[in-house]
Formats: sequence, C-alpha cells, structure tokens
Amino acid sequence: MRHPLLMFEELPEWDDLEVRVVVEVEDRETVGSARGNVVAESRLDIVARAALDAAERAAGKRFGELGGIALGEAGDQRFVVAVIITDSCGDPLVGAAPLRYFEDDAQGVIRAVFDAINRKSGDFADL
Repeated sequence: MRHPLLMFEELPEWDDLEVRVVVEVEDRETVGSARGNVVAESRLDIVARAALDAAERAAGKRFGELGGIALGEAGDQRFVVAVIITDSCGDPLVGAAPLRYFEDDAQGVIRAVFDAINRKSGDFADL
C-alpha cells in the first residue's frame, strides 16, 4: 500500500481552527476533519481528531475517541504518542512517531494516530 496521507490543511477562523486530513486507501480519497477552539484545546489535539476522523471514514468503521496526545523526549529524540480510547472495554490503542522526520509536529501526530489504529486495523500500515 502507498503512503495513505495525501495532505492536511489548517483553516483558521478567529479563535477556531478547522483541520482537514486527506488519505488515500485502495485508490479512494477520503477527507476527515475536526474543528476546535484553539483557546480551549491545542492545535495538535484538533489535528489528531481530524486524522482519526479520516481513518474512520476510510475504514468505514469507528475506532473510538481520542484519549489524548503527548509530546516527549527520550534521550536526544523527540516523539509524539497518541492514545485512542476504544468503544469496547479493551485496552486503549497507543501509537507513537518520532518527530525528527517532520517539518511540523502535526505530521508526526497524524502518523502516531495511524500507528495507534493499526493495532486494530492494518489499513494504515505503510506509513
């Protein structure tokens, strides 16, 4: 499978931010989006929700809710961790991505969300 992320864009409007994430799975483009108030939540949380929405739309099923994201460091490496709280009573889905490959931390957040949902679905395995 090709890299599923085609693009993401941010559409700011006053204190609100809309994020759109476009993925391609099996030659079909799917757009996921999320809107939030940047005063009440972080830009990266909105990006993560948009990535989760795109993944759910592309897979045609629900994975759960965004539990949160965290940026961190281990040694000299920066990384992001995404947690998806599943609809079932099982363990949350957790994904991570190193940030050194990306110009913008938002791209790492999208990759971490896809990594987390790959615990349940292999649709986004070739990142």
